[in-house]
Amino acid sequence: MKPIVLALVAAGAFTAAGLAQAQMRAETDTMTVRVDDLNLASARGAAIALRRVDQAARTFCGDPRWHDLGRIQVSGRCRSEMTGRAVAQIAAPLVTALYEKTARPLALAVN
Repeated sequence: MKPIVLALVAAGAFTAAGLAQAQMRAETDTMTVRVDDLNLASARGAAIALRRVDQAARTFCGDPRWHDLGRIQVSGRCRSEMTGRAVAQIAAPLVTALYEKTARPLALAVN
């Protein structure tokens, strides 16, 4: 399996403050995740692949520890978008299942 390479094209996911930078980055940068050395049909391989995708997205999108709420939101949206795209491009059932399990939003019960 070849490394996964994604271009960030989801500029709509960014706030107005980061939109120009996001668009410029979308035209020039890619996020690369190497998964060709993993057995994606095993639970261990899928977990490692998802960790690599998460780390690549964090590096690609920037550190969320900024003190500017707008930048935190931009980074979070970017990471979410890039992680979802990478998982879709990997197209391995166990990776997708693990991603969906961990990315599921919290749902509260109402009486």
